[in-house]
Amino acid sequence: MMTNNNIYKAGSAGYRLKELTLGVMHYAVPLFKKYRQQHFELTCGIDTTELEAKQKEISDLTEALEQLNGAGSSDSAQRTKLAAKLEETKAALESDTKLRTLQKYYSDMEALAMYSLITDKELLREILPEILERAEGKPITPEQAAALLDNAGSIAFVKDAVTDFFSLTLGIMKK
Repeated sequence: MMTNNNIYKAGSAGYRLKELTLGVMHYAVPLFKKYRQQHFELTCGIDTTELEAKQKEISDLTEALEQLNGAGSSDSAQRTKLAAKLEETKAALESDTKLRTLQKYYSDMEALAMYSLITDKELLREILPEILERAEGKPITPEQAAALLDNAGSIAFVKDAVTDFFSLTLGIMKK
């Protein structure tokens, strides 16, 4: 299975994600569960219908323009018309302060859900020894994981390692 080659520094020690075997990937389940619960709680009351419609329109126009360009069509008038409509739709989204604010608020809530995940010491205390190893390949103990979580200097380490693990496993699952 795949892994990344990043070395995550905490103090003078270096750590890396273990190779993403099925056993290691199983530890993504509680992370995804916690993230999805938090995401739902934070975003369920946000009506994104209008924003999603505008984003879908942009996506559809982009796809149509790409297809037209990829087909080698000589219809430059159609291409120009589609490109103008795409730019007009993007500009409408950018100039709509309500939709921009909604988009930022929704994005902020997604970030808050991730923040909740990477600050859950109890969950991470269980997961870190299962997904991380020392840079030289030695396992880390639950006690070492707990010490990392209690060290104020480890915040960036935890954020980077957990976010990378989350992203890598999510990417594999979506394939």
